[in-house]
Amino acid sequence: MRRRGGSQSGSQKTYQRRKSDGRSRGTNSHGMVPVVCWERRVVEILPLQYGDAEAMPGYVHVYTGNGKGKTTAAMGLALRAAGAGWNVFIAQFGKPSPSSEVQALSRFSDRIKVRHYTGACVEQGLVESKEALASGDYGLVVLDEANVGPMLEMFGVDELIDLLDAREAHVELVVTGRYADPAVIERADLVTEMREVKHYYQQGVLARVGIER
Repeated sequence: MRRRGGSQSGSQKTYQRRKSDGRSRGTNSHGMVPVVCWERRVVEILPLQYGDAEAMPGYVHVYTGNGKGKTTAAMGLALRAAGAGWNVFIAQFGKPSPSSEVQALSRFSDRIKVRHYTGACVEQGLVESKEALASGDYGLVVLDEANVGPMLEMFGVDELIDLLDAREAHVELVVTGRYADPAVIERADLVTEMREVKHYYQQGVLARVGIER
């Protein structure tokens, strides 16, 4: 499936920001630095002229660790990819209920497909995720909380590795969740560990709608 995106245009406004030292790099003779702002709007749908996922190799990201922000980072990347005209597949594993980001992403249902798999549906999730990775229809695939799957015995590490191996070369893959297995980390091109330094849940703050769920 060919990804298509919107071309953007808009009126350009240039402002001036004063620097304390007129000799600063990038300043003009009056000690002012041009700041360019664009008012953007989508004017028509055209084939992508930039950011085409098929024009560059994809990589495997792993977001793990005990700190907050793993799913948040993955959802932000999904939104960015959709903005570039990519099709995105998100598989959420083992979450008791969809979080608020699913409601927001539903506004981009023409670009982003979200599936939720728990309990008896996990096996179906593995099958559909593998199809998404191998089909070439998606520029980005997110396996949300898949790192936790082996620990919770939802599926084995070998099954998760099998998903990684099914990925088409141009597909960007993100695997989130604590307890990333060493074998998954070894296969990844990028690994980010979210480390908890301080968290308000230690003060008794529960998960809040719009922030944690």
